[in-house]
Amino acid sequence: ADMNAHWCTMMFPVIVSSIGLVVSMLTALLVVLNVPLVGQVKGKDQIERVLKYQLIISTVLATALMYVAAEVALPSTFEVSALATNPLTKEAFPMVVHRYDAWICVVVGLWCGLVIG
Repeated sequence: ADMNAHWCTMMFPVIVSSIGLVVSMLTALLVVLNVPLVGQVKGKDQIERVLKYQLIISTVLATALMYVAAEVALPSTFEVSALATNPLTKEAFPMVVHRYDAWICVVVGLWCGLVIG
């Protein structure tokens, strides 16, 4: 499929960023609404625990929403030009990529951020 033919496909990186912003706001709202276990901070010793819960919740929520975004915005398969190179001729050739390959890249970044954070 030609990615240039569909505006939604071209906007996938912006959709990923937008989902991150929305998920971030929703998890911050948990603190504002004082949701039990997640949003209740009564002392300095509880701040780290609440932040960890927020990070876990935002990662799980973003993972699910990124799947929906990949399903809706990307074609089932598409070509990425000059991604692969023939080792003998040094010529670049287009590589066929599945929509879930893009989703996996985003999700690996999310979960690595969770592990690091």
